[in-house]
Amino acid sequence: RTDPREYLPIDIFPYLASRALVAEGAASKAAGDDEACVEALVSAAALLEIGLKHSPHNASMLFDLAALYMLLGASNKTLLILRKLDVKHIQMSTLMQHFLPAWVGGASEAEVNNVHTRLEYLEREIENDIDKSIVAAFINGKYTKCLEFTKFRRTLSSAHSLASASTQNAWAAFANL
Repeated sequence: RTDPREYLPIDIFPYLASRALVAEGAASKAAGDDEACVEALVSAAALLEIGLKHSPHNASMLFDLAALYMLLGASNKTLLILRKLDVKHIQMSTLMQHFLPAWVGGASEAEVNNVHTRLEYLEREIENDIDKSIVAAFINGKYTKCLEFTKFRRTLSSAHSLASASTQNAWAAFANL
């Protein structure tokens, strides 16, 4: 493998096996066997952990592992896994939906602060990127692009997931007063 971000065909096996175990867990839960359900979910998480050792940038496995930890009640572990994502500035607003359940689910103050610090950094970077794009479009006489970037900034600033994250952070800060 020349690039660790490159997926190999073999990377699919831990992912598929974990999906099968999750299905087994769902069937066990439906049958009323909570212990077998938890065993299946823990086994699925272990498989994904092994898969991520060989393919640490596999977003599908990272998202599934974070969701499994959330189901198992490990909010801090969920946030640790999600922080490993190579998130682009723009994606943060759409990815907050994955962070919020762990945030609300009882994660420690330190983990919540880590995520919020990253969120604030990405928001500043987004604003800088948009500002630079608006100026470049104006200099190049692409006035419709200026309007598009301005609209994009407005859309992003009103994103529900970002507002929810800010609200959750405010509640966490309020609880510490």
